[in-house]
Amino acid sequence: MDKIGIIGKGQLGNAFNKFKEFEFISDTSINQYKYLINCTPGNALQNINKKINVHQKVINCCKGLFKNKTASQYFKNCYSIGGFYLYSKFNLKQYIIMPKNTPLKIKKILQQYFNIEYVSNSKQIEMCGVAKNISLIGNFMLTRQQLKQIFKITEQKVITYYYRDVILSKRCKSRNAKAFIMKKNCKSLLYIEQNLGLIEGIESLNNIKSKSYIIEELRKKWQ
Repeated sequence: MDKIGIIGKGQLGNAFNKFKEFEFISDTSINQYKYLINCTPGNALQNINKKINVHQKVINCCKGLFKNKTASQYFKNCYSIGGFYLYSKFNLKQYIIMPKNTPLKIKKILQQYFNIEYVSNSKQIEMCGVAKNISLIGNFMLTRQQLKQIFKITEQKVITYYYRDVILSKRCKSRNAKAFIMKKNCKSLLYIEQNLGLIEGIESLNNIKSKSYIIEELRKKWQ
């Protein structure tokens, strides 16, 4: 297939489906696509990896962890997208980051819709997203040292995007940021899942193996 197959039919998947180069796929047709874009949460990573083959190239939008592994640790050919972007403004050249080794075809397609900056690898991008989501449910900003020690984020441009993403999430009152803007003392996981779309941050918190004080304290809050 010439088009890029979309995995996941949530808000993000529907936003990409508006572009002519993308289309939704079914489980039965997933192996017919050379290029895929993953718009699922972290808890779907392992299952998707079982369905695709090692030759398929995956544009990954997932910012979650499953069993302490990110998307690029599941998918052999993975090129993750990072940065804060609004689904309603997908055609306004919002800024994102991607790994330098992203295939040229994917770069050319996404450059039509985004301003892209390139960093060393997908793992840094994915952990930036994990750090952002955990920061939002905890209502804190991590230090550079914490980003390096807990999330293994060492690249300066990725660190810059972490701070940018947290600030923009709060300013734009994204579904993640609403967790503490609207209900700061909420400890109900059910409330978060049903009303705020924060499951990614909660599941990442439960799937990351760090025993740092700030992570352990946040786990106690959300148990």
